[in-house]
Amino acid sequence: MIEARRPGGRQIRLALLSTLAAAVVVLLLIQAHIASVGARHDAAVAALEGQIRVLARVIESDRAAEPAAADGGRAPVDLREPAVAAARLQGQMARIVQAKDVTLSSSQALPQVTEDGLIRQPIRLQFEATIEQLVGVLDAIEAGRDLMAVTRISIADGDGTMRRGGAAPGPNRLRIDMTVDAFGRAP
Repeated sequence: MIEARRPGGRQIRLALLSTLAAAVVVLLLIQAHIASVGARHDAAVAALEGQIRVLARVIESDRAAEPAAADGGRAPVDLREPAVAAARLQGQMARIVQAKDVTLSSSQALPQVTEDGLIRQPIRLQFEATIEQLVGVLDAIEAGRDLMAVTRISIADGDGTMRRGGAAPGPNRLRIDMTVDAFGRAP
């Protein structure tokens, strides 16, 4: 007859101590990861807040928009009337896109945001373009008189012709979904 041996008290304590030590190590690793993610998040938020403050100071120091535009500088956009500003910016974005031989499929004015003495009017645009046309649109936004920035862009293969290592049948068409923010002084 085979007799089963029960572990002794010392073996049980050793097993429990090993399990507890492993659990403590796992908890410390999780805590370190959470602290790392939190620090990166805090750093990103602080950097964005700093950029907004700098931009607000630049706009504040440039009270007269016309002289800035006259010497080729960029000027804050008049965003005091949200509906008028949104319509004007949508029209301006449509002209920029169409000037690059691109058809705008969608344009949407998103709600204005006011923070740190600065008004931000986002405009969401959707269109299909070649890479050259997209670069032209981005260059035109950057070179414009108004103080604007592309704050979000999503690029997808619009026609399924993108291929690695081979010629595509016809020009590649990219599906673009981007948000352009115009900046102005808060009243």
